[in-house]
Amino acid sequence: LYQRLYTQKTLERNGGSRACNDGEDESNSHVREEGGKEDRARQCWQWLDEFGLTDDCALPESLDDRKLLWKYCRFVAGASLRAADLLCEPNNKCKVAINWGGGRHHAKRRKAGGFCFVNDTVLAIKYLLMKKQKVLYLDVDIHHSDGVSDAFYDNKDVLACSFHKLSPGFFPCTGYSREKGVGDGFGYNVNIPIPDRVCDEEFLSIFEYSLKELTNAFNP
Repeated sequence: LYQRLYTQKTLERNGGSRACNDGEDESNSHVREEGGKEDRARQCWQWLDEFGLTDDCALPESLDDRKLLWKYCRFVAGASLRAADLLCEPNNKCKVAINWGGGRHHAKRRKAGGFCFVNDTVLAIKYLLMKKQKVLYLDVDIHHSDGVSDAFYDNKDVLACSFHKLSPGFFPCTGYSREKGVGDGFGYNVNIPIPDRVCDEEFLSIFEYSLKELTNAFNP
């Protein structure tokens, strides 16, 4: 496989300079200035928690480390968008494109989570939808792809299928088979919980059968 691969240089994906600040108004700024030190610290922690920038996605303390994190997010997103762009080339030269550092499938539109600060997968799918009519997304991570599922929960042009472990208290505590989508997207969100201690042969059998049935039904 390695001998058949070639490397493509990616570019940083540029974004807005104001991250996680939508809806901030002058009254909130005034409250921050007037509040005491403890009040400001408490409010700051609430905002960080609201956007998932605590626990496993804690915001770095130093400004330099935050700049590195922002640079990392831009490169991860840029690599997946570059991969999607290669798949859409008119000469159909590229049939497989891989971002080895991608697949950050837990990040939401306005909330980090599960060690994921940016959902490059969602960005790549949205790019593909600009070029293609339908996208079949398959996720084989042990955790449910909640960020991707949420992004296309009402979209019939994306069939999102996740193979994952599902048990009480296991992150992210979503991915039940009953979660099938809403509105136009009902039936286009597929969750396949995998039993504990399943062997490779059993998993491959489940995966190959599901892939065949989903491909025939959805025809991406």
